[in-house]
Amino acid sequence: TWQVNNLQAQRVDLEAYVGNINIHRLDANSSTEVFKARTHGQLGWITIGNSSLTANQIMKLYSEGAAGGVRFTGGVYLDSPSIHIAGSTVQIDGGDVTLSDRSTNLNVYTNNKQFSTPLTPVEGKGSFIRSGQPLEVVPQAHKAPRPNY
Repeated sequence: TWQVNNLQAQRVDLEAYVGNINIHRLDANSSTEVFKARTHGQLGWITIGNSSLTANQIMKLYSEGAAGGVRFTGGVYLDSPSIHIAGSTVQIDGGDVTLSDRSTNLNVYTNNKQFSTPLTPVEGKGSFIRSGQPLEVVPQAHKAPRPNY
């Protein structure tokens, strides 16, 4: 277990072969080119809360397990031209996930969508938003072809 409040790196690559990845109150600033986090365990979760993550090239958040997922809690800000989120469940609790204006390529891969969109609201769940507007995100299947990790 480690705790970092501010992270400056060319490349961030977090992997958990057993267990979860929890990112809370992290500011990964604009010097990061690539930000990746992946869990391998069947019950592995990536949880991101009250954080601001920036990657100048690509961001990948992949939970590979059959019963795991990616969960956003509190206010989360994502800034990358290309964002890929994959998990059996993708969930937004306690606020929205705000995308920067340059974050125009958002891809979500999940079999259990636990977030709201304008056409399919989910009670008590937040949305992906950009420029103050909720986005209509249509997920692809969790194991659909996607960019390699």
